[in-house]
Amino acid sequence: MAFGYGVYFTQKHKNQVVRFDPDSDECTVIVSDSEDETTDENLNKPYGLAMGPNNVLYIADKLNHRLCKVNAQGEFCQFDTHDTTGHRKPKIKKQEHFPRTPTGIAVETSGDLICSYCDEHTIYRVKQDGELELLLGTAPGNHFTFRGLRNHVPLEELSDFPIYMPTALTASGDSGIYFIERGYEAVRRYHPDEGLSTVFCGDVCSNNLPDSSDEIDLSVFTPAHPTGLAVDSEGRLFVSDGMTGSVVRVDFSSNTFKVILPSSDRCGNSSPIAIGNDGTLWILSLKNNSLCGYTEDGNGYWVSNGKEITTEDCSPPDNVREWGGIVCG
Repeated sequence: MAFGYGVYFTQKHKNQVVRFDPDSDECTVIVSDSEDETTDENLNKPYGLAMGPNNVLYIADKLNHRLCKVNAQGEFCQFDTHDTTGHRKPKIKKQEHFPRTPTGIAVETSGDLICSYCDEHTIYRVKQDGELELLLGTAPGNHFTFRGLRNHVPLEELSDFPIYMPTALTASGDSGIYFIERGYEAVRRYHPDEGLSTVFCGDVCSNNLPDSSDEIDLSVFTPAHPTGLAVDSEGRLFVSDGMTGSVVRVDFSSNTFKVILPSSDRCGNSSPIAIGNDGTLWILSLKNNSLCGYTEDGNGYWVSNGKEITTEDCSPPDNVREWGGIVCG
């Protein structure tokens, strides 16, 4: 069986973006640091990745406070952003046109980007011409009077509602997004017609997530430390739990979730996850420095597809919590 796509991931400590070809088992460095410190291609802790139209790869270059893109021909450029409304200028003197610390990134069907900025506690739409449109948070959001535990925030209240350290982000497939609100160990959903809602929040979390094939009520247990998100072609949401090393699938119709990959040495401390167009679930394990692929069998179980590579030195030190990025395309 041919996969017909690549799996892209970031190696944060090497400031690299790598492409793994599951058909040939070959890895290719797409972007890497240069000895020339003046080149634009030098990344600084690249995090989120997203694949756009025409196989354009977008990179959230976190500590360079910028977005970058690489086209299908391998040409690299910085994606400049600008604030045409002036809403940032009265509140921040430095980098007023460049929100700080981009982390999660997704591409809308229009080709515009949605990007979370962790340290500014905001989520922006970044249009193709680089114009910034604030979606969530109170730019630049550098205060801690957070009220983010509400289960639903209607559209008319969003402009004054703060969020707390958004990290991983993915498109929901219906013009909305899911994102991790790290400050509350929560997963939220935003839709332009519905406002902001909560999938689950860490106030009912458990460090001992049941290794069960049964549906689990989200009001009783939730993943304790959500670290990665992915949505498949059917619109199903998958969440990796960095605390237990599990991956769960959420069922919104019943407000439950199912542990599809229980805690194990193989997928321990899984962080970034992605789903290919063939339904393969890819996990970048920061604990084991490995990229693994899993497929669903006919009985509802997820099993290894035999594709596994070791990503040398991609893990941060144990006392550092950092997120990486992974995307298929």
